[in-house]
Amino acid sequence: VWAPRAQCDRGLYRRAVRSLLETHPTLVTVQGTVAALLLGDHDTRAVGVATLEGRRFGARSVVITTGTF
Repeated sequence: VWAPRAQCDRGLYRRAVRSLLETHPTLVTVQGTVAALLLGDHDTRAVGVATLEGRRFGARSVVITTGTF
């Protein structure tokens, strides 16, 4: 997100976005650190992620982001 705001807004922004996402009726959020991509046939596409905690999540799509800050 590129916006004219100062770094002091970081906490406020994080809370506002989290609150918005948590009110979405069909969205389930899970917090964790991704440790690996799960690859499909012939290692040509991502089919999910594995977390540092050992949880595995399958997905039709995996979006890799670097974060806002």
